[in-house]
Amino acid sequence: EIPSLGEGEEAPARRRHVVVGFQSRGFYNYKATIRLLRQAFPEHDLLLVGQAGDAASLVDNDRVKRGHAGWPGDPGFPPYVDIVVEGPNVHRHIDGDRACGFVAGRNTGAWIQSIAEPAHVYDDTLWCPHDAPPAARLDTSLAKFVERAYLERSTSYLWAPYSQMHLVGNAAFSDRRFSGGGGETETENVNAVASVGQEREPAESNGGAEYGDVFKRPFLAAYMSSDCKGHRDVFFAHLQRRASVAQNKRHGVHEVHALGACSHTHSSPPMSEYSPFREYRFVETFESAEEIGYVTEKLGSALASGAVPVYWGDPGAAAMVFDARAFIDAKKFWSENGMVAAANAVGAATDGDWESLAQHVIDVDKNEEHFRSFLLADVRARHDEEDDSEGGVLSGLGKGVYPFPFPDARLDPAQELERRPRVKQAATRLVNAVAAGRRRRFSGEQRKLRNNWRADAPGADEAAFEEERPLALPFEPELLEAERR
Repeated sequence: EIPSLGEGEEAPARRRHVVVGFQSRGFYNYKATIRLLRQAFPEHDLLLVGQAGDAASLVDNDRVKRGHAGWPGDPGFPPYVDIVVEGPNVHRHIDGDRACGFVAGRNTGAWIQSIAEPAHVYDDTLWCPHDAPPAARLDTSLAKFVERAYLERSTSYLWAPYSQMHLVGNAAFSDRRFSGGGGETETENVNAVASVGQEREPAESNGGAEYGDVFKRPFLAAYMSSDCKGHRDVFFAHLQRRASVAQNKRHGVHEVHALGACSHTHSSPPMSEYSPFREYRFVETFESAEEIGYVTEKLGSALASGAVPVYWGDPGAAAMVFDARAFIDAKKFWSENGMVAAANAVGAATDGDWESLAQHVIDVDKNEEHFRSFLLADVRARHDEEDDSEGGVLSGLGKGVYPFPFPDARLDPAQELERRPRVKQAATRLVNAVAAGRRRRFSGEQRKLRNNWRADAPGADEAAFEEERPLALPFEPELLEAERR
């Protein structure tokens, strides 16, 4: 009775459960998988078992419930789960000798890959053993998507940058209010706090987030990282040096602080989603690696504090998540000012290139009107899709090389299913996989287990997987493969 993907909901007393387990935990990206599962199973509750990571914060004891927190084989642990959410092998050591306890085709019906790391840090051929490919892959990077590592005919790919989940329903991104003026704020909010230094988090008022006068914050810029990378540290050093030059100083507000282990100069205030950047006008937000689609929490943390981020990474991907007018794009600055080598490869940036970028930040800081233009009331990206009445279902896939990020911060779950073909495809595929898993559980049917389900895996052609589709997919996945070719 699982296949339905219906819109109605039964009375809570009559609900059934879809049981969800977790392994090889990365902690960062499980929330997005819960969003997808709720979309796939609107008439069922989700029962989370095992090491649920950040997904446990979504337990509401209504649609999402917490089950046994142990491991497969423990007394009282469910002998079978419908879906396991699995992170890459780089995190498997966290589970110790309990690793890979969930196996699709044995004690599990289906599995989802959930990845919050750049592609180069894990081995995409060493997943836990399963007898079927992942029904869905939620990845914070697009490297494997561009590589076409998994066949669309058996695995639905969703780009889920782990900054994206922070945006959903969060007034710190969608309804930001500043005193002293800001870009695209409708009115100056007279109730905003006068001194940001006195607040630990933005004050909530009528659902919005109050930031006070960011232009009058006491310090110029912050940098915080425990993963020391040369390009991060060298920019911090140049910004610190340029800020100390007499003609660049605004009275009492020129200091640049490194709050983490890298280039450390000052201790960090107590951590929260909004601190430790509440007293800074700019935040250095450089990704650890330059990889297509790789957008982490750094931009979001800076924007949630009301500061202006100085960003380096994949600016095209960042602009699919956040409004590009809300941050300084290092690559764009270099490109527009003749420093093409630095824009194309950060390793080619000279001292002069770094010095110019640092001076640009200071010049923005000295120009109040320019600075305030970054303070947008709503920093979520806008995806103004063309009317798809003629373009068909594939017109809703994304923009250029970038698919639309999941979950969409401007669409509720039902709207997203309607307007995002990949999401509908993934949700339908999960319903089918759970139904097929339950059927096979009692049939005695067993297939060979494999760790590698990539399209280029040895023997992949000989071991072709035939997907069961009790519910027809909203469009043929082969069309996606043809579209991408």
